[in-house]
Order: sequence, then C-alpha cells, then structure tokens
Amino acid sequence: MIRPSVLILLTLTLVSACATPATDKTGPATRSAPVISAQSDLENWVSQFQGRTEKQIVEELGDGGERSKWQSGGYEGLQLRYKFGRISELYLLFNNDRVVYVTFTVSAK
Repeated sequence: MIRPSVLILLTLTLVSACATPATDKTGPATRSAPVISAQSDLENWVSQFQGRTEKQIVEELGDGGERSKWQSGGYEGLQLRYKFGRISELYLLFNNDRVVYVTFTVSAK
C-alpha cells in the first residue's frame, strides 16, 4: 500500500506533468474505452488499472499512449497518457513497473 504522503507527492507531480508535453509520442490509442453510462461506471473501469504492470496496460489499452517520465520526492517512473472517447486524458503513473496512480479527465462532448 502506498503511504498518503507519496500519493500527495504523486498528485503534485501529476499536476505539473499535465503542463509538460510528453517526450515520446507513440500515436493514438489502438483500442477504445468502453461505453460509459454513469460516472461511477467510469471510475470503476479506471480503478481496475491500479497495480497492473506496463505490459498489462499496453495489452488492454494498446501501445498508443504518450510516454514520459515523472519524478517526485525520490520516486520516479513511467507515465502513460491515453486519449479516447469521452476520456480526454487518462494518466497512469508507474513505479517499479506497477501502476501507482491513475487519474482521468472526461470531456463534456
């Protein structure tokens, strides 16, 4: 389990990372998000990625995410950013090849 202080640092890093362009754009996501009828459905779908490896994420979502590195408080890792459907941004932060933080933004379309 991740300490709350680490999650706060990761959140702060995520906020700053959102303003920084990714360093390695690999193209659009090859798969689409499921059809979501309610916010809770989307939250449940996104929460399934917590603790998964990069390989598992790429198998599920495709290799089209933008890749960059994140670093905060002595921690560092890979950041994947996907865009598809109503999800305008899905960020997955990895540490030791496991997803440690997931956040998303939904467009109003």
